[in-house]
Amino acid sequence: MKKITYGFVLSTMFLGTLSPTIRVISETSSVITKETSTIESSESTNNSLPQSSPLSTTYNSTISDSTTNENQVLHQSKEDTQKELLTTTAQAQRDTNTLSEESITSDDIASGTFGTSAWRIDSNGTLYIGAGEFSDTPLNPNGSTSSSPWFQWRSQIKSIHLDGPIIASDSLNNLFDYLSNVTDIEGIEQLDTSKTTKMQRVFGGCSSLTSLDLTSWDVSKVVDIFSLFNGATNMQSLNVSNWDTSSMTNITYAFSTMSKLKNLDLSR
Repeated sequence: MKKITYGFVLSTMFLGTLSPTIRVISETSSVITKETSTIESSESTNNSLPQSSPLSTTYNSTISDSTTNENQVLHQSKEDTQKELLTTTAQAQRDTNTLSEESITSDDIASGTFGTSAWRIDSNGTLYIGAGEFSDTPLNPNGSTSSSPWFQWRSQIKSIHLDGPIIASDSLNNLFDYLSNVTDIEGIEQLDTSKTTKMQRVFGGCSSLTSLDLTSWDVSKVVDIFSLFNGATNMQSLNVSNWDTSSMTNITYAFSTMSKLKNLDLSR
């Protein structure tokens, strides 16, 4: 009976000694199992992550944006350069045109505009009048009579050349008045007088003119031709044969002092 009791005690003591070890091994096994589970979970998570990290995406986006901005800057710079070249070229062309015009007109005696028609007097004394529309002849400074824009150079004008279609205004008074050195007028048919009502002294004092053909002029509305040719003392041939004079009310001195005129037909 003592042997059995002693054996039971020894067995109990031996098991008691081993029990902590078994508990440690069990706990360690549990820890290892948890760590293994954690590692597997971590690997599973890593495998499920996208291949590129947020940092990589941000970096790539930054590079892309930077490249786009650089391309935009380069494109804008190219456009600015092209605009500058075009501006410079246009300015150079304007400068060339200006120089060209100056070289052509640098010897002119005078130039200007009458209404929308440009005019100039070259160094040979030819008055060139371009296409356009005349305004009424301006009044003299004293306000009593009108005169042409080229009146102050009248002594230097030797011939007249009308270069294109010109529409006359209501008044042509004194248009070529006192151009005493003019010997010929070319292109007079270019002047449209269909709206004109007043023609006082248009050729008054043109003492060097010897012939003039005005058959192209429409004078159907003209009422006043006071002293129209007065002073054209050397006029030998004047053709106004188709003039409609039915509206004319003032013809005073219109053909005065034309002592050399051989024929004048106003039958219409």
